[in-house]
Amino acid sequence: MCNPITYSEWRRREIVTALSRGFAACVIPMVLGAMMSLSFGCSNSSRVEQTDAGSTDAGSTDAGSTDAGSTDAGSTDAGSVVSCDPNTQPITLYSASDGGIVQQPVVSDGTVFIATTDTVVTVPVTGGTYGVLAQESTPHGLAVLSGLVYFAGLKIVPSMDPMLPPDSVPTFYQVPVGGGTVSAVPGIGSFVPLASDDTSLYLDEGAGSIVRWNPTSNMSVDLDMDLTLLVDDIAIAGDYLYLAAQDISQGGFANGLIGRIPLTGGTVERLVVGIGHPFSVAADAQGIYWAEAPPALWGNATGRLASSPLGGGGTTTLVDKDPVSVALMNGTVIFSLGTEIDAVPTNGGQVRTIATGLTNAGMLVAQSGRVIWVDPWSQGFNSTTSPKVMSACVGP
Repeated sequence: MCNPITYSEWRRREIVTALSRGFAACVIPMVLGAMMSLSFGCSNSSRVEQTDAGSTDAGSTDAGSTDAGSTDAGSTDAGSVVSCDPNTQPITLYSASDGGIVQQPVVSDGTVFIATTDTVVTVPVTGGTYGVLAQESTPHGLAVLSGLVYFAGLKIVPSMDPMLPPDSVPTFYQVPVGGGTVSAVPGIGSFVPLASDDTSLYLDEGAGSIVRWNPTSNMSVDLDMDLTLLVDDIAIAGDYLYLAAQDISQGGFANGLIGRIPLTGGTVERLVVGIGHPFSVAADAQGIYWAEAPPALWGNATGRLASSPLGGGGTTTLVDKDPVSVALMNGTVIFSLGTEIDAVPTNGGQVRTIATGLTNAGMLVAQSGRVIWVDPWSQGFNSTTSPKVMSACVGP
């Protein structure tokens, strides 16, 4: 079982430690000041899948290359389809420079937004030349809404004392999706975007709460999480925010749960309980889908890709393997097994392979008939492989 980590990760200029689900314990990160305090479990990404029902290093690039050995959230139109050939090889959309990091990509209207060490870049979902959208220290938590890209970062403020280093102030930024002036959003402070839907941003404000904030009206709703829950991931569908979590108030190892909370506020409803460790979740109009690790200390037990109706009432094992990350598109659950990307219908059936020969792919997100991921998604102190953002056609 993983020890809890806060949603904010290590100093992002130096590392991003997306901790492998296979480890027996997690590392407790150094928090960026008081940036985030909402307790999240050991998740493989800081992202949210969004679906049609949701009404959820500026380094070198090789955007046009194909890579047979290479094959994550904020998709605001995950169900849209463009023509692509699923028999084509995956392409590299963006490659981080040596020592660089890549965080959870976000895709909106055919454009992929990527937060790197100190830059936010954009690239078409089908590949092409990337562009620099913003340059700020440690950007993270991307979300797109109404023509604007929102993200959290650090504002570097020179010290009044020349003998002291500059201060790093948590700041909430916005920038037009097509480029323009990067500006701080007043009154938001150290909140970190988790997701967006048609009208609102979902922000982690710490203290066991997520805020649903409408930038147009400047109205907000507190979505209070149960303080006994370690939340690993969230997904927005219909009138609810769905969550994958562990209930630390329950004894034993099978304390995982899938829950939901109304977008208008209320209490967390436990839909599926007594399971292993769910850590990546997605939802659409038909159901909830999640990656689940087996309960701790269960020997050589494997994980699974599982599903449940939106209101709970039973679970179905779609794939009896160990998925790393999941995404949804057009009635298909797309999932990573680390070294390959596969897909299976949401109602079960034959599994088909999308890409193989990968290092450790994760942070999936899907839109416009394609799936996008980061490989390797786990980037630590001693990593010798620079991460890439890659894309492949999923097909019908």
